[in-house]
Amino acid sequence: MFQSSVPRVRLLLLALLLVAGCGDDDESGNPGGGPSPTPPPSGVVSMAGNWTGTSDFQQNGRFNPARVSATIRQTDRNIEGTLLFTEPGWSGWQATFTGQLSGTTPESQFFGNVTVNAAPQSGGGTCTGTMQISGVTRTNTLRWESPILSIRPTGSNAGATVCIGDVLTVVWILGR
Repeated sequence: MFQSSVPRVRLLLLALLLVAGCGDDDESGNPGGGPSPTPPPSGVVSMAGNWTGTSDFQQNGRFNPARVSATIRQTDRNIEGTLLFTEPGWSGWQATFTGQLSGTTPESQFFGNVTVNAAPQSGGGTCTGTMQISGVTRTNTLRWESPILSIRPTGSNAGATVCIGDVLTVVWILGR
């Protein structure tokens, strides 16, 4: 009887080792290794980290989409970040933003201010614009919008610089 139970015990131990090795936790104990599902103390969505997606706006009836990547930092309700335009035609465009979240998880609202530094259409100066942006924020997706962004020449060579001007219906859609 002892010899016939040894293979069963070995099989049971092998099965237990296989089950124990199938966990999908990262070092923080977060299943799947993705963003933490634990909201900040105020209960707003946890959104710190890296994001990718699109930025789109219209000008003169033409839509202008671009791929973007963002890094977002969060201290409870306070958000700040940088958005880089990664589309080849948008080289030199970058946005920085700050704002606050309201509401509680699973869906919070973001309200903030954005400064966009854009490559000039011609001339040697710089182009800068500001806008207020707001929208829905979830743990893994966001959609923020602004009705208008005015990009104007700035800096020492502003008189010789041509910028894109006013753009309408700016929409950022990002995920992670």
